[in-house]
Amino acid sequence: MSYTPLEWKDGPQGGTPITAAALNRMEQGIADAHAIIGSLQAGTAFAYYLTPPDVSFSSDNVEYDPWWVQDVTKSVVVRILLPGTIRYRVEYRNDSLFFTTFVRILLNGSQIREEGTVPGSWQTIIGNITVSPGDIVTIQKRTTSSENPALWRNVRIETAQPALGIQPF
Repeated sequence: MSYTPLEWKDGPQGGTPITAAALNRMEQGIADAHAIIGSLQAGTAFAYYLTPPDVSFSSDNVEYDPWWVQDVTKSVVVRILLPGTIRYRVEYRNDSLFFTTFVRILLNGSQIREEGTVPGSWQTIIGNITVSPGDIVTIQKRTTSSENPALWRNVRIETAQPALGIQPF
């Protein structure tokens, strides 16, 4: 819903008298804005891109790197500075009908999720993680064949509040 502000002018000649209708319109605009803000879930307001937006990165690794290794083509690692809930979001794919691309999410080196692609189309993996200061979140990708590169793009972590500190590892 869009809100068009009124330009208020002083005095009766200004043509903007304070009326119940005008105040109710203002109240409704405030209520609508709060409803939108209140409906935000973790990760919907602020995005921290871990790879450049809309740039695809290819890799042909068949094994995952150690969880602390940062290589934007196949592994991104961030340290959390403040407590809260984050949402990870990754788009990934491969171009083969016979091989699979996998993405896995780790928290402090322990796997919490792994997903594989449906060949030939971009897939999105999304999930929430409750984090504490000092936690390390790793997002990794691999393929089942070194002859069939795995792709990913728009790897990001989202938060509901900008104050949640996220720092490259």
